[in-house]
Amino acid sequence: MIKLIVMITVALFIGYCNCHCERKEDELLSVVGIRNSAVPSAIHLNILFRHGDKTPKLEYFDVYPNNPWNIPKLWNHSDYGFVTTAGKLNVYNRGKWLRERYKQFLPEKYSAKNIFVQSSDSDRVLASAQLLLAGLFPPKGTDVWNDNLMWQPIPIHSVPDYNDTEVAQKVTCSKYTKLLDKQLKSDVHEFEDTKYLSQYIGKELTSLEQIYKLYKLLRIVEENGMVLPGWALNAMPLLKTKTDLLCKTYSLTLEMQRFMGGPIIHAMSSHFDAVLAKSPNAPKLLLFAGHSRTISNVLMALNAFIEQPPYTATLLFELKKNCNGTPFVDIYYQTNKTGDPAEIVKNMPYKTFQDHLNPISVDHSTWRKECRTGFIFRE
Repeated sequence: MIKLIVMITVALFIGYCNCHCERKEDELLSVVGIRNSAVPSAIHLNILFRHGDKTPKLEYFDVYPNNPWNIPKLWNHSDYGFVTTAGKLNVYNRGKWLRERYKQFLPEKYSAKNIFVQSSDSDRVLASAQLLLAGLFPPKGTDVWNDNLMWQPIPIHSVPDYNDTEVAQKVTCSKYTKLLDKQLKSDVHEFEDTKYLSQYIGKELTSLEQIYKLYKLLRIVEENGMVLPGWALNAMPLLKTKTDLLCKTYSLTLEMQRFMGGPIIHAMSSHFDAVLAKSPNAPKLLLFAGHSRTISNVLMALNAFIEQPPYTATLLFELKKNCNGTPFVDIYYQTNKTGDPAEIVKNMPYKTFQDHLNPISVDHSTWRKECRTGFIFRE
């Protein structure tokens, strides 16, 4: 596997060389960029984002029996694990940010020919997809059907979790379960230094999954303006480190990446392949609404994981062509509310992009077969 840092270096060099094509300025701008714009014109886009801020999932309270926060009124009587009011606004604003970033590429008027939306079959994710689309495609002109409601219905597609290998990534896979169990057993020492917390929470922590749930509960409580006890404040840095470790563990090896991130990477690559093959059915934008694990697993495949993705974290895959007509890919990662996203890959030739991800990419039917029978995977 070619290391990502090497690929970036090569990609930047090729991008530099390609900028010296002999073309008229206007012709060049029509291919690789837009005058006075920070975002070059893209052929097509793949975008993956995480849902907005949420209330605690009910299972989070199980790891902290002594908690004082399992009271519905503290969460404005919202459903557990649903998007908060702040989360709704943040996702809506992410949609507005995307509209501004791609305003010269994505038409203002919604059309099913331009966008296909696939969401996890989770209430908070489906709601987040609606919110982002409200910011991305507010109704204009004849699409306005209610002057008092600047919103329009846009189709969102999903499949049940038990069959969603791409976004939810919860489908049972015996082969993957064995690989994960092996990694978790090797991490057994990772919760030894958190055992002292049992005196405060009323339960002994015996796994990274439990540590993850405790951290998420405490983090959500803090984000919603409630005061954490001193022991919790002191433990937060350690709990975060363990949480990030678990996120990495889910896709620690290339074989695990194939089972977790492989199907969604295949969907993205297939979309770009269809674009380059000039398929009339390829939308301008393929939008995925998912979870932190969805983004974490893709970041691991890109060798770009740092920490658990925050709410509304957004991965941007931009397929473009240089002035020679050669396709290349830029990948960005936005974790802030505004401003420019972080650059993961710049000017990567599409062939290099394919070569890097092909060992991980897997279609749904092949994934099913490999989960049942196992397969020989060589790194």
